[in-house]
Amino acid sequence: RLGVSCPGCVGDNLTSEDKIQSAAGATAATFTFDLATHYLAQMAAFKATAPPVYVQGASNSSGSASSTIGMAFGSAVAAGNLVVVAVAWEGTSAVTVTDTRGNVYAVATSAYDAVNGQTLAILYAANAASGATTVTATFGAAPALQRLAIHEYDGIATTSPLDATAMNIADGTTTANTITSGSA
Repeated sequence: RLGVSCPGCVGDNLTSEDKIQSAAGATAATFTFDLATHYLAQMAAFKATAPPVYVQGASNSSGSASSTIGMAFGSAVAAGNLVVVAVAWEGTSAVTVTDTRGNVYAVATSAYDAVNGQTLAILYAANAASGATTVTATFGAAPALQRLAIHEYDGIATTSPLDATAMNIADGTTTANTITSGSA
């Protein structure tokens, strides 16, 4: 699963958690923050066909108004792997994700947090094409703040991989693992 949480998540405040859970059953993404805060947390769990492996990831953030933000993987993406993208931005404009390999992205979760004026979404591309890959999020407006995190996984179903999602918008404390997406 990939869990993502945002305490005022634009800028440098996007936190992601990658956890491999090989046993069947409910799961949740949990986080610990340094300060009590209002947050938006989302989690997407994917179906495994072999022991799942986190391959690589990268992130980028921008504090300049722009209708796009992009990031390249450090190494070539392997054929058939799952690419998962977490994107956060100021406002409520629409977002689409594309990459240089022509992979097709679907939305796993998306929510707007009116308290912080931000949107957080998790998108994914199943059965990715191999090669050097740059992922780009394109917004329907030019938000002043954006954040993009990209992840590659092996051992995930190549068709219909999304298993479950959960999300939560709440106020949280600094107590260990009390910031949660909720269980799925």
